[in-house]
Amino acid sequence: MRSSFVNRFLRLQRCPLRLRRRWLTTSPSSHSAASVLQRATTANGVALSTSSPEAAKAYDLTVECLLGLKGDPFLGLNVAKKYDPEFGMPHILEGMLKMSSTGVPFLNSPIATAKKFDSTNEVLKCIEKAEKCVLDDRETHHLNALKSWSNGRLHEATHHLELALLINPRDLVATRHAHDTYFFIGDAVNLRDSIARVLPSHSPGESGRSRLLGMFGFGLEECNEYGRSRKASHECLDEIPSDIWGTHALAHCFEMNDDIESGIDFLSSTEKDWKHCDWLSVHNYWHWCLYLTRLEKYAQIFDLYDEKINPEKSELMLDIVDASSLLWRLSLRGIDVGNRWETLSSIASKFSSTHVTSFNDIHLMMTLCGVGDVDEQNDFLDSLERVVENEADNSEYAQTTRRFGLPICKALQFFVNEDYGQCVKLLLNTRQGLHKIGGSHAQRDVFYQTLLESSRRMDNTNLTQSLENEKNRAVLV
Repeated sequence: MRSSFVNRFLRLQRCPLRLRRRWLTTSPSSHSAASVLQRATTANGVALSTSSPEAAKAYDLTVECLLGLKGDPFLGLNVAKKYDPEFGMPHILEGMLKMSSTGVPFLNSPIATAKKFDSTNEVLKCIEKAEKCVLDDRETHHLNALKSWSNGRLHEATHHLELALLINPRDLVATRHAHDTYFFIGDAVNLRDSIARVLPSHSPGESGRSRLLGMFGFGLEECNEYGRSRKASHECLDEIPSDIWGTHALAHCFEMNDDIESGIDFLSSTEKDWKHCDWLSVHNYWHWCLYLTRLEKYAQIFDLYDEKINPEKSELMLDIVDASSLLWRLSLRGIDVGNRWETLSSIASKFSSTHVTSFNDIHLMMTLCGVGDVDEQNDFLDSLERVVENEADNSEYAQTTRRFGLPICKALQFFVNEDYGQCVKLLLNTRQGLHKIGGSHAQRDVFYQTLLESSRRMDNTNLTQSLENEKNRAVLV
C-alpha cells in the first residue's frame, strides 16, 4: 500500500498550478511533517521548490562556484534542471550569473533590441522558464531581482534581494548577488551592511559564515575600516585559505594603506591557494601589478601581464577592465607597453556595443585611446551621445552616462590628444559622486591619476600641489 506521504505527493502533482503555488508559498509550519520533507534544501538548510534531492545537490555545486568564484557554474545548473525541469532557481541563477558578468546588454536597451544579442535572448529565456515554475515567496524575490537587473534597474534588484534575505537570512545566493550589485552601483555602505545584517544567522564553523566574512572584509575596506577589514578577512582565510574574496579584501587593505612590500609578500605566499579561482584570479594579479608599479618594477609587471592578466582567452569583462586599467596606468608613467594595446583592443571590441555600465564604458574607451584608433573612439563617443540625448531614457545607466561616463571618456581622448587643459576640466567636474559608476576605490584611482598627470603636463603647479596634498592626506598628521 502507498503511504499517506506518497498519496499526498501524487495528489499535489495533479493539483492546478495555483494550488501548488499556494502550498509552496505558505509557511512550512502549516504543512504536515511529511509534506515538509517533500521540499529539498540547500546544503545550509534553505528550502527549495523542488522535491528532488539530486537537483538540490546539483544546485549546491553552482552555489559553491558562486561563493568560491571558480569553476563552471552552469554544469551544476544543467544537472539540476535535468533532475527537475520545473525547479525554478536554476533558471533564475543562470540568468543572474549572465547579467552580473556585465557583458550582457539590458533587455530594454535600444542596442539589445536592434542587434538581438544572443546573450540577452538567453537571459530572457531564463526568465520565461522561471515564470512557468512554482516558486515560493523567497524565490519569487530572486526572480524579481533578475527582472530588475536585466532591465538595468540595479537599485531595485537589491531591494528584491534584501526582501529574500528578510525571509531567510541564510540565503547565500541572495547575499552574494546583493553584495555584487552594491559593488556595481558603488554603494559601499550596503556592501558592508548587507553582510552585517545576515552574518549573525550563520554559526561559527559553518563554511557559509566564513565566506560571508570575506565579503564583510571587503565591505569594511571600502568603508575605510581597514583594521576591522583585516580581522574579518583573516578569520575567513583561517577557515578557508582558498577564499579569494577574503584574499582580495586584504589586497585592497595593503594598497590603500601603502603597505606595498607586505602586499607583495602576502599575494606571493598565498598564490597557491587562490590562483585556481578563475573568476577573480586575474584581478588579484592586477593588484600584485599595482604594488609593482609603485616600486617601478616594470619588467616583472609585463611578465605577470603576459602570463596571468592578458585576456586573450577570457570572456570576462572584468579581465578586460583589469588589463586596460593596468596598461593605462603604465602609459601615464610614460612606459612603452609594446603591442599590448592592439591585442587587448581586438578582444575588447566584442563588448564595445553592450553599454551595460559606465565603469565598463570608460575602460573600453581606454583601449580605443591606447591603440590610437580615432575613428573607433569617435564612434564610441557618438554611441554614448545618443544615450545622453535620449531625454526619455532615465535609466540608471543613462544617468551615470550623462554625469560621468561620457565626460570621462571625452577626457581620456583629450589626454591622448595632449589637450590636458580640457582633460583636467572634465575630470575635475566628475570627481564628486564618482563612486556611483561602481568599482572600488583602488579601481577608480586611475581617474585621479589621469587628472594628476594631466595637471603636471600642463605645468599647473598650484593644482598639482593641491591634488598631491589631497592624495597624501592620510600621512599629513
